[in-house]
Amino acid sequence: MARTSGRLDVVLLGEEVVGCILACEVTHRKKRYWSLVRCGYPEAVFSDSKLLRETNAVNFYLALEWAIDNGFDYYDMGSCLGHPEDGLLQWKKRWGGLVSTMGNHDYFYVRLPKVGEAQFLWDSPLFALERHNLTLHLGLPDGSSDEEFSLRYREMNRGMGIGGLSKIYLHCARPPSEGLLETLRSHYQHQQPTPIVESIVST
Repeated sequence: MARTSGRLDVVLLGEEVVGCILACEVTHRKKRYWSLVRCGYPEAVFSDSKLLRETNAVNFYLALEWAIDNGFDYYDMGSCLGHPEDGLLQWKKRWGGLVSTMGNHDYFYVRLPKVGEAQFLWDSPLFALERHNLTLHLGLPDGSSDEEFSLRYREMNRGMGIGGLSKIYLHCARPPSEGLLETLRSHYQHQQPTPIVESIVST
């Protein structure tokens, strides 16, 4: 792959190899992506968590810099578990990453419980596809205050909404206040287009 459609870059610390990254070009909807395939690290780096974090950050930074310098529209940071609270997804989001389903063909289907769906989605928020657009389903269970929801959601978003969403569904055990909905919308004001926020009150 490195010899045909991509590159294999090696990261050095002095004369010592501390990491490598394999990536290739992908075109999707007339946009050019520099797409991460795999990172690699020697045992000495992989077994040292601090050194691994630092080297991994350098690896991603150099690949992003190369993508920008070579005129790519996007840098595809690779796949991770499609769960809003997944640690790897959160890490990539802090780099400014947007959630995308490009190149992903592995889906599973969830039928929400007939009773307690707001609690279910409070405990485990879910991404979903709707007409090929990415949506996010959140829960506001009975007994949870607006402040508790804001704290819960702020922790999940770490001060910045998850990008790449077309719509956010808030499944509620009670009608949400307008203040809560405005707080939720405020996480996405910097994104264009701004995702639609819709509340669904359980019956």
